[in-house]
Amino acid sequence: MNNPNPYQAPEATLQATSEEDDGLASRASRFWAVIIDALIGMVIAVPVFLYFDLLSFVMSGREPPLGLLLGSTAAGLVGFLLVHGWLLHTSAQTVGKRLLGIRIVDLEGRNASLAQIFFMRHLPVTLVSLIPAGGFIVLIDALLIFKKDRRCLHDIVAGTRVVKA
Repeated sequence: MNNPNPYQAPEATLQATSEEDDGLASRASRFWAVIIDALIGMVIAVPVFLYFDLLSFVMSGREPPLGLLLGSTAAGLVGFLLVHGWLLHTSAQTVGKRLLGIRIVDLEGRNASLAQIFFMRHLPVTLVSLIPAGGFIVLIDALLIFKKDRRCLHDIVAGTRVVKA
């Protein structure tokens, strides 16, 4: 009965890889931090949306005028800085990242600056999301988290990575 089964899958010894030993933030912690920040962002966005009466455009299927779109985006960016600015400046963390114990660093491991985080990570994604194909690019940005180094497109552009705090 020592005949090998020709249909049996080959056996191999596999090494488990661990996200715990490389210092990078886990995909799960980054995901939940983004969810927390998105919920906070919605608290900011709803009053902006209502103030600029963007709901009437959405409900009627019309495209809002460019000035209105840019004004509401600027108001949202100011709201983002009001909520997260101090934490980003002092500890390179948003509220969600703070709660999950992760932070944004440059490639040398130093805390990323507020300017680097805002102008290189956050602003480009926000502006790209305004163009018609922007949703596709934002999706690609998020899916890059599954690369081995767990850096999204915005991390690559900004020269940052997210690590355990």
